[in-house]
Amino acid sequence: MKQADSINARQIKAARALLDWSQRDLAKVTDISVATIRRLETGYISPRSATTNIIWQCFESAGIEFLESDGVRRRPSGIFIFEGGRGGKDFFEDMKQTVQKYGGDVLIVTPTAEAFAKYCGLPNILGLDCLVDLNKTVIVKCLITNEVEVPFSTPRFQFRIISRSFMDPVPFCGYGEKYGIATPNGEPFCKLVVIESPKMALAARQHFVSLWDKATHTITTIENKTKIA
Repeated sequence: MKQADSINARQIKAARALLDWSQRDLAKVTDISVATIRRLETGYISPRSATTNIIWQCFESAGIEFLESDGVRRRPSGIFIFEGGRGGKDFFEDMKQTVQKYGGDVLIVTPTAEAFAKYCGLPNILGLDCLVDLNKTVIVKCLITNEVEVPFSTPRFQFRIISRSFMDPVPFCGYGEKYGIATPNGEPFCKLVVIESPKMALAARQHFVSLWDKATHTITTIENKTKIA
């Protein structure tokens, strides 16, 4: 997935063509003038990052995906890929929007708590606390495989340790009707593939519950964690 500030005029025109949108159609959904869009597409002006971001978000919402190779394609139905410089932030934004809309448990299996925070583009695991703030029915449950003690545990933010002998090597998560897996891609940020499928999400939850029941929950008391409810 390409970053918003690096899409070019050719990709904007190609995205319109895939959607069968005129310049006027794009202007309507972005609230950007037709004259500005025309100048962008002919290369007479360079887009500001804010303008490009608006265009990118509208196309993404319409099912268009911009590729690192300067290509454009329709996003496969129900499949979302997060990678590159903004990958973690976009993934976490998708998680927040889904949690805010549907609630339910957020289930995470990861080598360490900090590793998952890194996947989400967060400085540390405490950044996940906004999930329980967005929807008061949400409980975050995290299974970790590479630590001897869990970082903390509260009624709505729970950690347990699972032996790696019970685990597949690929970290995964579940939220709403989505199932996500992290795969290394040679960069600091892992490539995250999220599939929106009620059946796959249910299977992931059932697998998680079986692991959760096998896990231990030795608690470490640490400072500055009391803000998580």
